[in-house]
Order: sequence, then structure tokens, then C-alpha cells
Amino acid sequence: MLIKHLPRESALVRALSQGEPPFSRLEHLVADVWALWARKDHPVRAEIEEQRRRAEKLARVVELRTKFEQRKRIYGLG
Repeated sequence: MLIKHLPRESALVRALSQGEPPFSRLEHLVADVWALWARKDHPVRAEIEEQRRRAEKLARVVELRTKFEQRKRIYGLG
């Protein structure tokens, strides 16, 4: 379910973003300008992206491990 237009300070928004309110439009704009000026990604964005990558990798590892365990049971190798 997608819920739009919740206030940035709402409990649900904070829970989904590890207790921190997400970037506002102005903060995104400032981060983009800073990234252009510094010629590197904004540190907060880089950290958020790294957390997302780690979560995706962990989910993939769990998925593959589950498939492996299921195949072991199917073929009687476990």
C-alpha cells in the first residue's frame, strides 16, 4: 500500500527512515548543488544508498540460502 503526502514528522515516516525525517525538496536541491560543486555524492545520500545496497544483498543471500535448503530437502541431502 502506498500512502502519499504524510507529514515529514509523522511517526510512520520516521519509522520507515530509521527515526530521521527524510530529505525535503529544499534539502534535495541543496544536496544536488553541493554534489555538483564538490563533484562527489552527498555523504548522507551515499550512506542511504549503501544501506539500501546492503539490505538488497542480504535479502538476496537469504533467498539463495532458502532455495539451497529447499533443494537439499527435496533431494534428501540434508
